[in-house]
Amino acid sequence: MEDDQLIQQWELEVKEINDRFTCHPSQQRWSSDEKWERLEKLGRGGYGEVWLQQCTTGPRVGDLRAVKEIPKDSGRPLEDGYAEVRYQELSALIKFSHQQYRDYFVSSFGWFQTPEALFITMQYFPHGDLQSHITKALPNDEACTITRQILQGLSFMHQNKFAHRDLKPANILVQEKGPNWWVKLSDFGCSKEATTLQTTVGTPPYWAPELCHIFTRADEDSHDWIENRTYSFQVDIWSVGVIAFRLVTGVLPFGSNLHSELYCYTFHGVVDEQIPRRSSHCGPGFGASLDLNILPP
Repeated sequence: MEDDQLIQQWELEVKEINDRFTCHPSQQRWSSDEKWERLEKLGRGGYGEVWLQQCTTGPRVGDLRAVKEIPKDSGRPLEDGYAEVRYQELSALIKFSHQQYRDYFVSSFGWFQTPEALFITMQYFPHGDLQSHITKALPNDEACTITRQILQGLSFMHQNKFAHRDLKPANILVQEKGPNWWVKLSDFGCSKEATTLQTTVGTPPYWAPELCHIFTRADEDSHDWIENRTYSFQVDIWSVGVIAFRLVTGVLPFGSNLHSELYCYTFHGVVDEQIPRRSSHCGPGFGASLDLNILPP
């Protein structure tokens, strides 16, 4: 099925909407309409806000959902690709809401719109995102569990020709807290279906060198690649490495002077001496443990 058709099928009908309530007409003759009450703001991103809603009437009374509200008049110029970004986000979110992917991705229940805004309904996570849970280093086995789940979800994305392009702890939501972690990938606002990409997106501490226009000498042999400044799915793998480093050390591998530090590391293998070494934070055999626990059997 074409993405356009799939997106249309997931559109929810809206009977009434205001600042407090959203009402969806019942799809069954014997059921009352679903009315959802807005409770609180969960967060705010580059393109809009996320609100918590609770169902007050209808067959799902008491259920909670998160709703991402994206103003259509966002103040961004058309050349910023607003429409394309929203299409890519809906396409990825709907594709990975199917049953076979639900263990690894945030699920969507559909989307709707008004003349003023686009609304995307999603699974609500009371435990929030991974960012709020990693104030210090995690035990090795817990770090391995989280990293493996991220990689499994990312594998599905890449198999379907999607690059996430903004992997970071704030975009990884927590279904179950440690020690038995269960996390899911979220926020597909920067995701794109492509094999070669050019736009610089994402969050700087988790950028791969390519996103800073840093290429190795081996890369420079490929004139077309350097001239066009393209990159591919590998940028996601770099981001996973940064996340894994933070999980086991409690800090980021690169500091505020990201560009120069990435340059030194890429060309000379040199990192800031203030960055903790793995041996001082991880138990013996961490690398082998990581290999055994992350790689699928």
